[in-house]
Amino acid sequence: MVSKLDADLIVVGGGIIGMSTAYEATRRGLATLLIEAREGVGLETSFANGALLTPSSTEPWNAPGVHRHLLASLFDPSSAMKLRLHAIPSLLTWGPQFLYHANRRHHEQATRANFLLAQYSVSRTRQVREELGLHYRHASTGTIKLFRDHASLQAGAAAAHKLEPLGLKFEMLDPARVVTVEPSLGAVQSDLAGGLRFRGDETGDAFAFCQCLQQEFARLGGRTVTQAKVEKIAYQSERHAVVRTTRGDFQTRSVVVASGGQSNKILKGLGPSLPIRPAKGYTVTYRDVPPGGPAIPVIDDTFHCVFVPLGKDLRIAGTAEFTGNDPRIAGDRVANLRRLLKQLFPQLAERLSDAEPRAWAGLRPMSADGMPFIGRVGTRNLFVNAGHGHLGWTSAMGSAAIVVDAILGEPSAIDASPFRPGR
Repeated sequence: MVSKLDADLIVVGGGIIGMSTAYEATRRGLATLLIEAREGVGLETSFANGALLTPSSTEPWNAPGVHRHLLASLFDPSSAMKLRLHAIPSLLTWGPQFLYHANRRHHEQATRANFLLAQYSVSRTRQVREELGLHYRHASTGTIKLFRDHASLQAGAAAAHKLEPLGLKFEMLDPARVVTVEPSLGAVQSDLAGGLRFRGDETGDAFAFCQCLQQEFARLGGRTVTQAKVEKIAYQSERHAVVRTTRGDFQTRSVVVASGGQSNKILKGLGPSLPIRPAKGYTVTYRDVPPGGPAIPVIDDTFHCVFVPLGKDLRIAGTAEFTGNDPRIAGDRVANLRRLLKQLFPQLAERLSDAEPRAWAGLRPMSADGMPFIGRVGTRNLFVNAGHGHLGWTSAMGSAAIVVDAILGEPSAIDASPFRPGR
């Protein structure tokens, strides 16, 4: 005899991916319970991320030649992609897969798949924002990507042209036009080869978005259990699972594991291990920034960092650090972001020289092949939605729709096969 169910669906993980999934499931009629290990939603990787929704930047990080950058980073403290020696043992199985997929054919295929997901997802995000009247310091100003040499500019334009048939819109800018679009870059105009303007990108506060969704989730009847660490998922049948947590057991028909880098630990013994490892990203946020900063987000291709206005604040994000499951903030990485501010916006940096920004670091869950895992695991009613890397918020609402489609047995709006967990 089946015990009384606590929910049709349990979502494990209350970050941007889990919260989006729980909201989408509840909106579509599933009685949903969200379980989060922390004291609230959005407090891990989603808390102070890069604040960008960027269909324009869906390239996986394992581009051809990435092995050279990783080796060089061992001896370069300012490297945009940094490999720490002590993390190498944790990458012995994941690393070879990461490098195996660092070829041109796979890189282009993954970029296209990620773009279609991102484009669909940002469209869904806009729709939800307008329908619910959400406010999360969002802006639809697009982004501008800067290039310091003509070879990089041409390579960036060539990559963008390949996505044009799929819907990417962009324009090339010469240095003078770059400064016309974003006057705060005037001091570095002579250093630029040009830029690309992507009007379809957006910005906003991912943590605030999580909170907005949780409020709507609760209004629709969804329940949230916080400070509950999942210890085990046990199946009594293909359609009856018990999720055992530090706050008790919960019974359900279906489970979605959306716990980022912790997903494999939770899924242990229930299916094949997913190749996901943490890549630490850093941000610094300056509060109440004086005039003279960027009015639209600026992405520096050379330094691999972004400068994002968030209302009156300015967030600087960058670096990917392979350092295992270590959430600590490294002072040299924060100093590097402050140094990049001085190089790109010297006048603003001078005004902010005495300001102490809020530093933050989060562990991005990165898959070995650069695409997330979305869908059913095995034959049970067990699903996963994890491994989005730097595209977590960009892809959140689209990924949520895809995994709920799978739960309900409905077709997805886009081809979800590139993201299947068993690929």
